Amino acid sequence: MKNFLVTGLLTLSLVSGLMSPSSAAQTTSGTACSRNGAVKQSNSIKYVCKKVGRSLVWTQTGANKEEKPAVIDKEIPKENPANKLTLKSSIEAESKLRLELVEDVYLGHCASFLVYNWGVADSYEGVFYRQKKEYLIPVDLSSKNDLPLSFTFGCSGYPIQSYSIEWVLKENVYAPSVKALQAPVNKLNIKNSLPEKFDFTTPGEIRVGFPKMENVQSTMIFQDDGYFATETAISFGVNKRFDICVPRILNSQGVDVKTIAYGPGVSSSYTVAGLFLSGFDRLHGYGYVSYKGSKNEELKLEISCLGSGNYTSTFLHPAPKVLLNITEEAKCPASYKDQTLPSLKQANLELTCKEAPTGNFTWTSVPKGQATTTNRPDPTVTLSPEEENKLKAMVKSAQSLSMKAQKIQQLLRSSLNSAASKKYSNEKTAGINASIAQAEDIVVRTKKLSTASNLSQATAEISQIVKRFAVLESSYGDVLESS
Repeated sequence: MKNFLVTGLLTLSLVSGLMSPSSAAQTTSGTACSRNGAVKQSNSIKYVCKKVGRSLVWTQTGANKEEKPAVIDKEIPKENPANKLTLKSSIEAESKLRLELVEDVYLGHCASFLVYNWGVADSYEGVFYRQKKEYLIPVDLSSKNDLPLSFTFGCSGYPIQSYSIEWVLKENVYAPSVKALQAPVNKLNIKNSLPEKFDFTTPGEIRVGFPKMENVQSTMIFQDDGYFATETAISFGVNKRFDICVPRILNSQGVDVKTIAYGPGVSSSYTVAGLFLSGFDRLHGYGYVSYKGSKNEELKLEISCLGSGNYTSTFLHPAPKVLLNITEEAKCPASYKDQTLPSLKQANLELTCKEAPTGNFTWTSVPKGQATTTNRPDPTVTLSPEEENKLKAMVKSAQSLSMKAQKIQQLLRSSLNSAASKKYSNEKTAGINASIAQAEDIVVRTKKLSTASNLSQATAEISQIVKRFAVLESSYGDVLESS
C-alpha cells in the first residue's frame, strides 16, 4: 500500500568544529544556536545545531543518545494517574506533528482518531506513520483551521484517553501544545462535514482493489462453529481528501454483511462507542472493508461518498480450500455428529465428532477399528441407469458452458493485457477483473461435477452454474464497452 504519510526526510549536514570548553559547558538540548549544522561537544556529549520549525536549536546526538528532534512547546500533565499514559508533542521537519508517549508502549497496537474542524480522521491501517511509540501526522502549518484539535487513543490494558491540541503562533509559525482531558472524546458526538475548501471542481474518482481469489481461498480463519472462513479484504481510495465515504457489502438479500474494519495489530473487537473504527480515513482518502464467510457467495460492494460519488460492483467470495477445522479437541458442527474424518495436523489420525456432556461437539480421537461411521460427510447413493444417464447429460451441458466461460475469460484477460488497457478507468478494470473471477468460478464448479453421485445435489449445483453463466454472458460485453 502506498504510504501517503511520509513525504520526505529532512537531510542534515554535519559540519565538524572545534569549540572551547567554556562555551561547550553552556550547551544543552533545546537551547538556541546560530549556524545550522554546527557541532559542539560537552562532557563527552555531542550536540548538532538543527533547524526545527523556523528556529535553530542544539540537539543531542552521537553514540551516547539516539538522535531525536527537539520538542517544541510541549505540555505534559503534572499528574499521571495510575494506569494512564502520558503524551508529548513536537513538530518534525516543519510538516509533521509528532505525538509521542513518555511510557514505552507501542502505539501501533492502539486504536485512535483525530478531531478536526470538519470532523473525525481515523488512524487504522497505517493511516499515521507508526514508529515504536509515536505517531507522525502530516500537518499544514500555514492554516490554523486545517490543524487537528484533539487526539484520542486506546491501548490494550489502558483506559481510553483524549488530549486537546492547542496551536500557539510563535515567530509566525504554529507550535503544538497538548493537554490531557478529564474525559475521553466520543467520536459519535462529533459532527462530520465537508471542509469549506473542499474541491468540487475536479471530478471525483473511487479506486477499488479486490484481492486475488486464490489468495482469499488460502486465508482459512478459525470460526467458533467449527468451520474455517475466508476473508475478502477490499481497499479503496478517492482522489479527494476530507471526503466522507461509507462502504457496504451486501448479500443476495440486501443485508450489509461487512466485518468491522481494522488495522495491523489493532483488534477488530473495539466496541466502545468512542473508539469504534469507521473503515474510512478522511485525512488521506483511503478506506478498507472486509467480509468473512465459509461459503461461496456472490456479494455486492457499495461505496457512497459525499464528494466523490458512488461505486457499485459485484464480486465472488470463495469458500476456503479446507472447510472444516478437523483438529483434536476443536469444535465441530453438530451436523457432523458421529462422523469420522482424517485429522488435518497429524497423519494417520482419524477424529470423530462427539457430543460432550456440556452439549458441545468436538473432534475426538478414536482407536482404529472403533469408528462407528464412514469418513465421508455425505453417504454415497447408487443411481439408477436412468438417473445416471440424466446426470451425465447435465454434466456434459455444464461442461459446454464451462468451455464458453473459459473463452470469455481469455477474451477479458487479453483486453487487460492490450495496449488500450492503459486508458481504461479504474472502474472498468475492476469490472473486467470481477467478470474474470465469475468465469473462473464457473470453471471450478464444473470440474467438481465429475465426482458427483447425488442427483439432487448435482442438479442444484448445475442450476447455479447455468444462472452464473447467464449473468456472465449478459454482462461481460457491457464491461468491455464501458468507458
